[in-house]
Amino acid sequence: MQRLDVLPQSRDVRRQLVLHARKRPDGLEQAAEVSLAVGEPPYTLGEGVQVVEGAGDQARRDGESIEHGGAVCQAPPVLLVLWDIDGTLVDSAGHGKHAFEEAFQAVMGRPPAPVEFAGRTDHEIALAMLEGERERLPRLLEELAAALEARGEAMRREGHAYPGVPETLAELHARDGVVQSLLTGNIEANAALKVGAFGLERWLDFEVGAYGSDPHEARSDLVAVARERTAAKYGAPTAAVLVGDTPLDVRAAKDAGARAVAVATGFSDPDALRAARPDVLLPDLRDTEAAVEAIVG
Repeated sequence: MQRLDVLPQSRDVRRQLVLHARKRPDGLEQAAEVSLAVGEPPYTLGEGVQVVEGAGDQARRDGESIEHGGAVCQAPPVLLVLWDIDGTLVDSAGHGKHAFEEAFQAVMGRPPAPVEFAGRTDHEIALAMLEGERERLPRLLEELAAALEARGEAMRREGHAYPGVPETLAELHARDGVVQSLLTGNIEANAALKVGAFGLERWLDFEVGAYGSDPHEARSDLVAVARERTAAKYGAPTAAVLVGDTPLDVRAAKDAGARAVAVATGFSDPDALRAARPDVLLPDLRDTEAAVEAIVG
């Protein structure tokens, strides 16, 4: 039996996954003894399997004492719920669009030509405004973050979270095995600003989300980014669900092999959403029970 001790550093991924599993009752039920050939790496035991050694050893996380001995813990199943922001969680009262226009004016010295915003990432919108010119893209995105930050107070006054959003987020947050984050076209700084303006950040794990500031060619590429970040922190997700308000959100989910839940609260016509063939189409999130059941499948 090879001894693989849990390392004391708080950022060691293997230690985090073990402790996360141990905190959940269903994780403890999956502990089992295992034989491991000397020199054999632990990943050969299977995805999500964590090896813990040191009988009588104790580890503490969030002030909770957790005892562990030589055993293998299968990390609990993780459902990754990825939320779009604009038109799905919040109405930012047009301040995101105005911030883009101000950023473009600051970089180019003139107003931008009209471009489509709905369902596109900030990266895609910026490139469309710049007519494909990439040299000025980094500065435009920097100016975008500054412009929205300057509009933060006005956005809080004039915008709002959509009805039922806080209740749905809270109910999902309370469920074992559910991790909620963002899959949004917003650059990361603006994503945090928009959800934080309306008090939604408490139910979301920003660290495992994917943003318009992450490398991508298509919106669906961001699903893989979120999955990788979730796997590093919680173990590989067994399933992913995207919740959004446009046909482009639905297509991104399908292209990435995720479930798609569409919500008709945003900028798209309900018939267009229906034609995109999401797994579930909701009129809104007012009915918390129906929304949660649609999302968890």
